[in-house]
Amino acid sequence: MNEQDWYALIERFAEIPARLRDAFGRIGIAAQQQPDADGGWSVQQVLTHMRACDSIYTPRILALLIRATLPAADIDDTRLTELLAAQHLDLSRALTHFETQRAEVAGALRNAAPAVREHVLIHEAFGRQSLAELIAHSIDHEEQHCAQLEALAPRETRQTPERVHAAYNAVADAYADRFFDELQHKPFDRKMLDWLLQRVTTTGVICDLGCGPGQVARYLHTQGAEACGIDLSPEMVKIASALNFGVRFEPGNMLDLHNVANSAFAGIAAFYSIVNLSLEELPRAFAEMSRVLKPGGWLLLSFHVGDETRHLDEFLERTVAIDFTYFKPAAIRTHLARAGFDVTEVLVRDPYPGAEYPSERAYVFAQKRAASPNPLG
Repeated sequence: MNEQDWYALIERFAEIPARLRDAFGRIGIAAQQQPDADGGWSVQQVLTHMRACDSIYTPRILALLIRATLPAADIDDTRLTELLAAQHLDLSRALTHFETQRAEVAGALRNAAPAVREHVLIHEAFGRQSLAELIAHSIDHEEQHCAQLEALAPRETRQTPERVHAAYNAVADAYADRFFDELQHKPFDRKMLDWLLQRVTTTGVICDLGCGPGQVARYLHTQGAEACGIDLSPEMVKIASALNFGVRFEPGNMLDLHNVANSAFAGIAAFYSIVNLSLEELPRAFAEMSRVLKPGGWLLLSFHVGDETRHLDEFLERTVAIDFTYFKPAAIRTHLARAGFDVTEVLVRDPYPGAEYPSERAYVFAQKRAASPNPLG
C-alpha cells in the first residue's frame, strides 16, 4: 500500500468516532432504546455491538505494530455484544472512551514505519490478513453501522444566533465551572496568547471575542494587556464580569458588531469562537473582525480541525439545540485572505488527553492589511 492510500485509510479510521458522536447526539435519548435501526436493532444495540467489535480489533491492531505475525482466535462478537449489553453500559461514557482510544491508535498508525503495514494477522478462521487489510475490514464494518445510525438521525434546521444565544444562556454557569480555569492545563494555548501579545506592538485593546466566562481576557489582563470581552450570551457576560475584576465585558454578535467602532482593537483573540458558525457565515464574521481591527492589528483564531458538524441536544447536562462545526485550515486561510488578512502562521496540535474533547486544534495568526478590501461589497 502506498503512502497516500495508507494515510487516507488512517483518516477514515480516525473519523469513525466523530460520525458516531454526531449521529448519537442527533437521535436523542428517548429514541436510543427503540428498535428502529436497519435489521431491527436499537441504537443502543448498534453502539454496544460496535464497542464489542472494537474491543476485538484494537488490541490486534496494536499488537501488529510490534509483531510481524500474530495468531488470532475466532471470537464470537455477537456473544461479546450480549455480555456488554448485560452490563447496562453508559453509552455516552463509552463513546468518550472510544474517541480517546481511537485518537491514540490513529496517531500510532500514522507514525508506523512502512514495513509495519505488511505485518500479518493469522486468523484461525479467515487466514492471513495484513495490518492494512485488518484496518480496512474494521473500517468497512464500522462504516456500515455508522450509516445505520445516520439514517435515523434527524437533520436539524439551520443554526441561528438565537439558538446559540439560548444554548449558552442555559449552560453559562456550568460552562464557567468547567472551563474558566482551563488555561492552567493548556501550556500551548498560553504560549499562543503570549505570541499574540508579542505581535500586538501598538497601543490599544485586545478583544477576547466569544469570551465565555472570560478566561482568555483574564490571562491577557494578567500579562499586562488592556483587554475586553464580547460574547453572544448575556448570561456569559454577567458571569465573566463577576469573575474578572478590571476587565470590561459586553454582549455582542460577531456577525454584526454594530456597537464596536471601526479600528477599535489592536488585537483579537477568538478561541473557538467560530465553532457555532457555518462555513457560509465565515466571510461575514471575518469581515467584522477586520473592520474592528486597526490596520496592522493581529487576529489569533483557534478552532477544531475537520469538516463535520456535530449537533448536541444535551451539553453540560442541560437541554440545548446547538451545532458545532469543524473547519479545514485551508478554508480558514482562504476566507481570512478575502477579508483583508495576511495569514502568517497556522499551527495544529493534538488534544490534551483527558483535559478536552479529543479533536485536533488549529491556531491561526493573521494580520490585517493596511488597506483591506470590503469583502462584502
